[in-house]
Amino acid sequence: MNYETNILKRFSIVILMIAIMFFLAKNLFITNYLSSIGFINADVVLFEKYLFQFIAGFIGLSILSRGQLWSYGINSSEFFVSAKYIIVYGLVGVATNYFRNETNLVFAKQSDLAIHSFVFYVAIPISNIVFYIGLLQNYFEKDFAKHFSKYLFAATLLFILVCFIVENILIIGHELKYFEVIHSELVLVISIFVYQKYKSILIPLLGSVLSYLIVF
Repeated sequence: MNYETNILKRFSIVILMIAIMFFLAKNLFITNYLSSIGFINADVVLFEKYLFQFIAGFIGLSILSRGQLWSYGINSSEFFVSAKYIIVYGLVGVATNYFRNETNLVFAKQSDLAIHSFVFYVAIPISNIVFYIGLLQNYFEKDFAKHFSKYLFAATLLFILVCFIVENILIIGHELKYFEVIHSELVLVISIFVYQKYKSILIPLLGSVLSYLIVF
């Protein structure tokens, strides 16, 4: 009974975090306020959505770990061993950049460039890793690993990608381009593998930021 109760508690926490993220991201309180005072920028919408995703992921992760974030991969004795995968993240960024069908954006104001850079170089990659790897992958593997022992990577990958697709349809919407979605999915695939192998989100965080720097 205690085991089942713990599973129900963890499931409830994850669902609650997703529900809160969905509510906040749909209402866009920050964007609406900025628009009311005359500040309009498309990237602010994305920033707000990923900000709430990060908050939901971090709070959920903190609750599941009972505040012991070290045990959830913030610290890793195999950091330098897993660092070799940084190259893979870089190659994904280079390949995506090669096949994209648009030129670099031109910004009329430096403030617009700064916001765009922060959103795509920092907010999106870090938020995705904290939410999908730190929270959802941790949750899934903790409660369902024994049911998918032989196919854990495939099962985790399917679970994460389904969550990613649903979120992009319901929350992120049309604001991301096709190549951006494909790139994000590839980065998540690598991150799922690296986290499952080394139990650290440090390299996924660094590698994700690097890959996004190359693409955007």
